[in-house]
Amino acid sequence: MQENEDIQTLAAGLLLLSVTDAGPAPRKDVKSVEAPVIKVLDEEVKEYDGEVLKKLMENKLYQKYEEEYNKLYGPEIKELKEEVQKYEEEYKKLYGPEIKKLKEEDQKYEEEYNKLYGPEIKELKEEDQKYEEEYNKLYGPEIKKLKEEDQKYEEEYNKLYGPEIKKLKEEDLKYEEEYNKLYQKYDEEYNKLYGPEIKELKEEDQKYEEEYKK
Repeated sequence: MQENEDIQTLAAGLLLLSVTDAGPAPRKDVKSVEAPVIKVLDEEVKEYDGEVLKKLMENKLYQKYEEEYNKLYGPEIKELKEEVQKYEEEYKKLYGPEIKKLKEEDQKYEEEYNKLYGPEIKELKEEDQKYEEEYNKLYGPEIKKLKEEDQKYEEEYNKLYGPEIKKLKEEDLKYEEEYNKLYQKYDEEYNKLYGPEIKELKEEDQKYEEEYKK
């Protein structure tokens, strides 16, 4: 009874993972990349994702799935690649000269643009450089001070939350091990229940494909 409940729980978990597999969206609104909290959390997420991916690649079930996938879809993928290559060659034959002509026109336009606006652009760059130097003189010490404060804050943060983060990692690792055990049980149960039906459907698909090719 408990085993069936475990399998049901895992099935729900797999469904949730399939929805959230892409992971969190990048935080485009966050401008202060040097903010200590964000930096620490980003490192934690990257490290955790790396460990999960490594374990997934080592997982025997995943390896079997990959082998089956290559057997089933390998020839089709190869055929599609060849078609894409042919299309690319045809495209180059048809549009290659036109693209070359456009590139030459772009180059001429760029040369003309540099003749007309080059001196003005150079002058603007020099002004920017002067402004940057003035800015550094005025705000450089303040920026340096803020960086030092950030560093101190980061050190304090690590002292306070470092052990807790370590503990959470260990808990995640234990959870992952339990999850893998449940997944294996689920996979075995699934194969027992649906294996023959899936095999039958594959055979029907193969027959249909052969008939279609004829």
